[in-house]
Amino acid sequence: MKMNKLIRLIVLAFALSMPISIWGQCASIYQKGETYMKRGRYRDAIKSFKAAMKCDSNLEQACKNKIKECEEKINPAPKPAPVTEITRLTIDRKSLEFGCETKTAESIKIESLPEQWTAISDADWCQVTPGEKKLSISCQTNWLTTERKATITISNEKMKATVSVTQGGQEEFINIALDKLEFGSKGEIKELQVDSNAEWEVADIPEWCEAIAKERGKLILKVGKTKKAREGTLIVKTKGGKISSIILSQKKGGLF
Repeated sequence: MKMNKLIRLIVLAFALSMPISIWGQCASIYQKGETYMKRGRYRDAIKSFKAAMKCDSNLEQACKNKIKECEEKINPAPKPAPVTEITRLTIDRKSLEFGCETKTAESIKIESLPEQWTAISDADWCQVTPGEKKLSISCQTNWLTTERKATITISNEKMKATVSVTQGGQEEFINIALDKLEFGSKGEIKELQVDSNAEWEVADIPEWCEAIAKERGKLILKVGKTKKAREGTLIVKTKGGKISSIILSQKKGGLF
């Protein structure tokens, strides 16, 4: 009687010990999977978690979460493409030509992203005035006989564009206001006004008259004494070939 009771107690103890032993084994498999994860062995970790999930259904959700983490490590989701900022700067004209005198301004259409833009001229005679999607450009009068150039730089902080500006020069002119200049018989030095917008020189002068100085806008002439009246033509000329002339004369003198 006592022996049967002892056997039943042994069988009961064994039966009670079985679930605890099996759970410990399942937990060990789960922990092994975590160890694989730490070492970067994600495929082996997945196998362990699947085995632990089959071993104990209570570990199913935890194992699924770990398997998902491992799969994300093995096949990471592609990074989203960086957002490309759209930038644009277009102008409808890249060059402008002006005469020596500007009657009206010229306009350039501008399309820009970002919308804010600036315009700068590298010459003070060429002015820029920004407007709504356009730029007005004007030039001061060019008093020179040669053309001149300027560059306008348009910028929206991301891109730049340039506009070349060319302004023509004045047509050369040269003019002596007087028709005739007379000297006395005893000899004289006189100043002759010459108006021109270009470099000029004396092209022809009577042999009895001497140009002793040439300054900007005037010519200093000298003649000596004479007993007889004389007359000749003075011609001045620009480098471009424009000419102007004046009659030079000297009175007849008496006995010296």
